Amino acid sequence: MYDINLKVIKKGRKFFSIFLIAGIIFLVILLAILFSNKNKLDSLDSQTTSISVDVRTSRDDDGNTLYSPTYYYIVNNNPYTCPSNSSSSIYPGTTNKTVYYDSKNPANCMTEYSKSSNKILLIALILPILFIIVAVVNFNKINKRVKTVKELNEKGKLVKNLPYHMENTGMVVNNVPVQRPVVDYTLPSGTTITLYGDPRHDKKMADSDGFVDIVIDENNPQNYFIDFEINRLSGNLQSDYYNGNQANKNQNQTSAYQPDNMMNQAQQYTNMMSNNMQGINTNQNINQNFNNNMMYNTQQNTNMNQNFNNNMMYNMPQQNNNIYNQNQEVSNIQNNQIINNIQQNNMDPIKEFQNMINNQNNKQ
Repeated sequence: MYDINLKVIKKGRKFFSIFLIAGIIFLVILLAILFSNKNKLDSLDSQTTSISVDVRTSRDDDGNTLYSPTYYYIVNNNPYTCPSNSSSSIYPGTTNKTVYYDSKNPANCMTEYSKSSNKILLIALILPILFIIVAVVNFNKINKRVKTVKELNEKGKLVKNLPYHMENTGMVVNNVPVQRPVVDYTLPSGTTITLYGDPRHDKKMADSDGFVDIVIDENNPQNYFIDFEINRLSGNLQSDYYNGNQANKNQNQTSAYQPDNMMNQAQQYTNMMSNNMQGINTNQNINQNFNNNMMYNTQQNTNMNQNFNNNMMYNMPQQNNNIYNQNQEVSNIQNNQIINNIQQNNMDPIKEFQNMINNQNNKQ
């Protein structure tokens, strides 16, 4: 039904794949060190106390000081050294410590400092395990999310051109914050809810129209999907556009009312024009009666007013036509002025026509 693009969701798998791979790598490394130290410690069957300690320092990439002690000890009057196989930010001190060694090969040794560091490694195992758990949990969420969106594609409602804003998700990829769109949506019940879009792992922040589209199940508004562009496969409907939702309702109400208005306006205009035409016909009748009277009088006074009668017989039809044309032009000018006045001042045409009719009736 809709051309929903699931890439933005599926790209989240790549992000959490980093967590999974990093977690597995660190876990393998730490486990290898732990097992190596344990096997080595198990092979050391003797121990002694060091006679002196030398502490070397170094700095990591962040400028932190790291300490690496070396212990000196004597076995069978032979001096040996046992350097630490790890460094730590914890200062070991210069107090003599226990040194574990192989009686058959006293050079094979382990310091008490190194032995205690194994406990730290055990604690450090928590970190890669957490990485793996986070990755697995989010993989599961993404799979469920994809399934939910596919269901929305069948029964969800499309709403286009919604205003939105972006907010940080707390995730960062290549030093670029990952953001997501946030929309305030009003349900048919009138309740306004806040919808949080999927993290934009594609780093897209906006679309050309400056709006987002959503597909939502209004019966279960927790199921929704937000993207910068979602369209119907069969072509978008006017009712899909958020900016036109209220306008469409008003338009639907107005459109249901407008035909009646237009019919009434047309009827009023027709009546007005009929009244104007009746006025013109009245003028013609008056002129005709006047003409007949003049004809009657001229017939009785043929000898006295022959010239006058001839002039009147010639001029009266022409004058009648002029009067008719003038009345017609005046009527057209008045109608045009009325229509222009109504359009320019956003006046109600029905009320204006009614006022004109009432004024004409009062004059008559």
